[in-house]
Formats: sequence, structure tokens, C-alpha cells
Amino acid sequence: MGKLRLKKDLKTINLILVSSMITLFLTLFLVGTFKDLQISQSIGNKDSFYGVLFDYFGFVAPSTYAMIIVCLTFNFWKQKKKLKYILPLEVLTYLLVVGIFTYLLIDDVDFKKTNDLWSFVINALVYLSIYAIIIYFFNSKFNKIEYNKEFAFRIIIALVFILLMTLTTEVLKNIFNRPRPRSVLEGDVIYREWWNISYSGVGGKSFPSGHTTAAILIISMALIFKDQKIKTMFIILGLSQAILVGMSRVVITAHFLSDIAMGALISTTFYLLTEELIMPKILRRVNHGK
Repeated sequence: MGKLRLKKDLKTINLILVSSMITLFLTLFLVGTFKDLQISQSIGNKDSFYGVLFDYFGFVAPSTYAMIIVCLTFNFWKQKKKLKYILPLEVLTYLLVVGIFTYLLIDDVDFKKTNDLWSFVINALVYLSIYAIIIYFFNSKFNKIEYNKEFAFRIIIALVFILLMTLTTEVLKNIFNRPRPRSVLEGDVIYREWWNISYSGVGGKSFPSGHTTAAILIISMALIFKDQKIKTMFIILGLSQAILVGMSRVVITAHFLSDIAMGALISTTFYLLTEELIMPKILRRVNHGK
């Protein structure tokens, strides 16, 4: 009875936490709607160390949930398939994920700039540590997960969620075609509110922020697990990454406040709908068909 009550309490806490996130991002979006230009003029600094550091952090944020999916996949093979030579294949896949995102990061770094260099070094150390923790965590604590049909569908739902949020962000970027604050502040283009859609002149795909969307999508991993404590961990990670990465994009004048708020707001809102409405219906059908 005690465990059941704790589970219900944690579920309520997670619901309140996500709802609070939606309220926060909606508030920031409304503030940005009326104060975007003033905020960018006040705090914009494209050479800010904080801005560059967490901008790169957001650039490779998707590698964390890629690594988690890889861990879950190999754990499934270990338990169900018992493939031969699984360890070498697993190690090579981990190295491949690290290599791909390291290459993408290096391609965007200007090593002649001190801020870029140190941001790359710090991010490399942080992410290598995160990768090590993920690999250890998911191969020790979660090595006894029951990889049944429901769990497989949870992974599929999480992957579809990531894909849909990424595509939605990209589509909206092309629809709104909003100039980036850097171009506005340097006088290359005239400031344009997010709702003022125009395809003449210079655009910038500023609205909404792709980096912020990628950072907060770690929340998708909460869809995979039933354990409310694990859900809480990923929800808090999503909130933290969204704020740190999102504000860094504002500081280096890559996005307006409303851009980063909308990127986070869309993903958080759809997470809540998926967790509370869509996924339960799908899982009821899956379990009913057993």
C-alpha cells in the first residue's frame, strides 16, 4: 500500500512539474513576444563564454538520448537474442555514436578562438562522462528490465515523439522564416516579430529554436520507463537543458527569447499529451492484444 501511494504521489508530482514547465515557457514566450528586441539588445553578446559553452552543449545534446537508445537495444539483444560477439559490436556502436557527434561538434568549432576551444574541451569532458554514466547505469541498474511487447512500444513511441518534434520545429522555421537577432543587431535586416511572416528579404529560420528543442527532447526518455523516479530525473534534465541551452542561444544572439520559449513549449506540451492521453490508449491496445 505504501509503495502504491508513493507511486501515485510521484506521478502527481511529475504532472505538476511538467505543467509548471509549460506555464514557465508560456510566460517566457509572452514576455518575449513584446520584449524580444529589448532583451537581445540588453544581454546579447556573441562572444560570451557562457553562451558559447552551452551553445555547444546543446549541439550534441541529442547524443545523450541516442546513447540511451543504443544501450536499451543491446540490453534487449543480450536478454532475448543472445547474439554472438555482442560485446565487440556494442563497443563499436558506442564509439560510432561518440565519433559522429564529436565530428559534428568539431565541424562547428573555431579553434582559433579561446572561448570556442575551451568550450569544446569542457563539453568533450562532460559528454564523455555522461556517456560513461549512461553505459554503466543502463548496464547495471537496468540490466534486468523485462523487455516485453509494451516496453518495445514505449521505445517506438519515444522515437516517434523525437522525430515529430524535430520535424515540427523545422517546418515552423521555414514557415515563419524569422531573421535572427544577430542579423538585426548588426543592421543587416529589420526586426520582425514572430507573427509577422514575410518571405521577402533575408530570413533566418530563427523561430522556433532547434537547439532548445533538441536539448529538451531528453524528456522523451521519460516515456520509455514506468518508474516515476526515472521519469522525474528525465523531466528535470529536460528543464535544465532547455533553460541552459536556450538562454545561451539568446545571449549569443542566435535566437530571440520567444524563439527558445516556443521550442521548449511545443515539446513539453506534446510530451504531456503523449504521456497522459496518447500512450495510455496505445498501451491498452497492446496489452489487450496479448
